Amino acid sequence: EDSGRTNYTAAGYRGLNLKDLNFVKWDTLRNANSSYPDFSMFVKGFIVDIVATVDHIASNGNIPYRWLQTGGWADTNEYPPEEFWRTLVADRAHGGSNPPTYFERACKESFRFKAKTASKRGGNLDCKKLINEGRCTIVAEFLRRVQEVIWNRKLMRTKSGCLGLVRDDVSPGLNVCVLYGCSVPVILEKVIKSQQELSAEIHDRYEMWHGQFLRIVCYCQARYKIRKIMKARRNTEK
Repeated sequence: EDSGRTNYTAAGYRGLNLKDLNFVKWDTLRNANSSYPDFSMFVKGFIVDIVATVDHIASNGNIPYRWLQTGGWADTNEYPPEEFWRTLVADRAHGGSNPPTYFERACKESFRFKAKTASKRGGNLDCKKLINEGRCTIVAEFLRRVQEVIWNRKLMRTKSGCLGLVRDDVSPGLNVCVLYGCSVPVILEKVIKSQQELSAEIHDRYEMWHGQFLRIVCYCQARYKIRKIMKARRNTEK
């Protein structure tokens, strides 16, 4: 029964076109002291947004109180914004099914004893302590799912105002992209290459093409020789 399960795919129904996927090995700029990559992967996609702000890291799966301000939750006596609690659980329950409706209430109960000024002083909500010592199984279920999602992640806002979770090495200014065939958005950094690097890459791609061309020529020559030999044998047998 999969009625409660909805598969998420960032690229929608557009899958990966194998004709667009290409791996290229760079040789010209490689040397012992170079940081130039050995390979590049060429794919198609588009830029969705740009990372605007990145908040504190969720160390060991604990929720930083500063996240509440980023998530737009000013008063913990009220229910949290939907985008905030759904982001904390990646809009999924344990096992990948759609999140239950009581997760919203569980999120509110998790912060019930938090001081109203805690977000200004910093600190974290100790999820492990609430799971092990709390008396509410619903809150424990919610926080277990939260820990699965936010462990050592950061909360971020994009320039268009979208909320999301990113790795600890993401910084403002990076691009939020969708690659065709990829189920989740990816964070990419735009790199401007020098004319020397571009010229070297063109040279390497030509060498790769030339090598493939020579292999095709050798294959065709071998096929021609085999056919010529077979024809000569048939003529001899006659």
